[in-house]
Amino acid sequence: DMQPKSNTWSVVIAGTTGVLSCLYIFLVGLELLGEAFKCLGGRGAGGLFEHITNPVAGLMVGILSTVLVQSSSTSTSIV
Repeated sequence: DMQPKSNTWSVVIAGTTGVLSCLYIFLVGLELLGEAFKCLGGRGAGGLFEHITNPVAGLMVGILSTVLVQSSSTSTSIV
């Protein structure tokens, strides 16, 4: 049983639009992440740890920031 061509084209157009939209959102997210790392570099990173008094919270922030910076995809995308 053959589907009408108009239904097939609408699926292709919707799929292409969805893929392009997701790619755009991904690239905008990378740009925002890069800007955030630029803001946190240097004094901003020190200020991040300045207000943490709980050692466990400091450890968690350190682990999170290390994971984000060490991620090869994140580092490659930002550079």
